[in-house]
Amino acid sequence: MSTWKIMKAIMGVQAIWIAIVGVSIFGYALHATKDPKNKQKKTKNGFQTEKMEEIYNHYKQKAKA
Repeated sequence: MSTWKIMKAIMGVQAIWIAIVGVSIFGYALHATKDPKNKQKKTKNGFQTEKMEEIYNHYKQKAKA
């Protein structure tokens, strides 16, 4: 075999490994971002806590007056 054929074979194997690792990392990242325990519950208006919603409503009412 010539040196060029050996080099092409090695580069082909490297490309396959890069593809396998890339797909694996992509799959892991998708799984990690959809973890349900990381989701924070929110109030019906989208606030993280009731206290935040109360503060918002207080200043909203103050601005109207």
